Amino acid sequence: ALLQPTSPLRTAQDIDDAFDFLQTNKTSSVVSMTETSEHPYIMKTLTDSGMVKDFIPVPFSPKKMNRQNFPTVYVLNGAIYMIQTEVFKEHSSFLIRDTKAFLMAKEHSVDIDSAFDLKFADFLMKNSK
Repeated sequence: ALLQPTSPLRTAQDIDDAFDFLQTNKTSSVVSMTETSEHPYIMKTLTDSGMVKDFIPVPFSPKKMNRQNFPTVYVLNGAIYMIQTEVFKEHSSFLIRDTKAFLMAKEHSVDIDSAFDLKFADFLMKNSK
């Protein structure tokens, strides 16, 4: 298991549940993920001259974009990575062909990568029951 210190809102119950999920689903690898509100269909990139371009081609007319109808997408939340030891030795990665997602609540999925993330995590910790 890899439990990164940048995920302080992950609970012992999340870890136990992920381990149970790994065992129950008879898979070699499990990674924790959470639903994201930042959908790739609305993400953009910039050309060298500053022009806005779609990050990925949108499979329908932009005039008919309705985010509520987009497929649900998930993001690795960095909280829990579990894999069988021999499989990790063979692949040197947690993300392999039979990796399954262990879904976690958004409030347990804060991944601290910036000063803002740290302030947000601190706020959640001070204001949670």
